[in-house]
Amino acid sequence: MMITKQYNIITSTGFARPATLLVQVSRLFTSRISLEYQKKSIDLKYSTDSIMDILSLRIRPYSMINIKAEGIDEYDALQTIDNLFNKNKLIIDQTEFLSCKSNPK
Repeated sequence: MMITKQYNIITSTGFARPATLLVQVSRLFTSRISLEYQKKSIDLKYSTDSIMDILSLRIRPYSMINIKAEGIDEYDALQTIDNLFNKNKLIIDQTEFLSCKSNPK
């Protein structure tokens, strides 16, 4: 089975820190974990290559990304990533997202 979760990214200082955090967290799990953005997919478990590949996507503030996990600990992996995004204030819920898109600062 595979689990997919969609996120609205709000980081306005670039995606380097979130990319690094995603790769670090992904290495803690046995599941295959990937990031999808604009029909491109990056496997998050290849350390340095993954970070550079993510940065090459040029993810912009208020963009939607998908994180997919497949494997024995897929639920735990996505829950940990979700907690990481929330703790570091990298995502917003759909209501806030729609408000920001219609009233950019």
